[in-house]
Order: sequence, then C-alpha cells, then structure tokens
Amino acid sequence: MAITLDREKIIDSARQQFAKLGLRKASLTDIARPLGVGKTAIYHHFPGGKRELMEEVTHREEQTILGKMRAAIAEQEDPLEKMRAMITAKLLQGQRLRKLLDVPQDVGEEIEAIYADRELSYNREEFSMIREIIESGLEQGIFSGKNPERLTSILQMIARRIEMTLVFEMNEEAMQGIIDDVLDILFHGIVVTDNGKGGKCQRGIRKKIVR
Repeated sequence: MAITLDREKIIDSARQQFAKLGLRKASLTDIARPLGVGKTAIYHHFPGGKRELMEEVTHREEQTILGKMRAAIAEQEDPLEKMRAMITAKLLQGQRLRKLLDVPQDVGEEIEAIYADRELSYNREEFSMIREIIESGLEQGIFSGKNPERLTSILQMIARRIEMTLVFEMNEEAMQGIIDDVLDILFHGIVVTDNGKGGKCQRGIRKKIVR
C-alpha cells in the first residue's frame, strides 16, 4: 500500500523524535523511520533538512502556546488576573507537552538553551502581550512605574528563570501555588508599609507596586 506522506506527518514525527532524543541527537533517519520512508522523502518536503524541520516544529509549538496565552488573557478583565492567566496558560501547556511527549528533563533543558540563544518571533510576541498588560495596568492606576519596557523585560526574565522547574518538577496544583506566590511578591513586595500591605523598598523609600 502506498504511503501518503505530507508535511504535517513529517513535522509530527520530528516533534516526537526531537522530544525523545533531543534536537542535536535526533537524525533525519530517526524521523523517517516511523513513517516507513527513507530520509530522501523528508528532503522532498523539507529541502533544508533537519534545520528546516527544527524551525517548523518550533514555529508550530510556539503558535500553540501563544494561542493558549491569548485565549487566557481574553477571558480576564483585571490586569493582575490577565498576567496570572497568561503565565499559567503557558506553563500548563508546557506540562501537557512534556507529559504527552514524555520529554526528559535534559532534553527540555537543551530546548530551553536553544530558545535562549535565538531571537524568536515567539519571544517578541510574548513580550508584546506582557507589555500590553502592564500598560493597561498603568493606565488604570493599578501598576506604578515609568518604564513599561523595562518592567516587561524584568517580568519576562523572571518567568523564564522558573519555567523549567515548574514544568518538570511540580504538579499542576503546586505549580499554581508558586505562580501565585511569585506574582504576589512581584506585585505587592515583601516590605510592610504603613498601611500594613506589601510594598517595594527602593532607595530607602517604601513604594507600593500595586495600589
């Protein structure tokens, strides 16, 4: 029986093999074998070979995660809840993919390192989402600050720092608890102000991040 091979089937196989073996170790032969074809058939659809396939797999996963994040943001009105929903949606999708593909942590770390070394459209779109939430909070008087770009960079950096631990080492309930704690510290601080609420201590002046 003739094998019907298309780009999506090849991308599906590549996704599985990259998750199992890692981006560097997985070969075109590994990707072609489950499809019952030789690697020449892969080149027919992806002349750029493994590098082109990596780009396609990455792009598809990025769009899936960004879609989940946008949908989560759209369901909320309050900027604080938008931020919480966006981060939670991103990490939950990461957990689902890890469980679905059975991604080992060392492969996950390899993927994270490759992402960090490249300027991806995903990073820019995520930055734009965070910035829009911060700008909305500033306009409403919920957030304080004069440099939304800087605030966005800080939040994006912090979120990336904790992603791997949350996705690979915690269940959903524990992950949500950590997200809540981190956002509480970011938005309220840990310094007690005169009104008994948390605030940010900067240059000797206590200043609340959230009113």
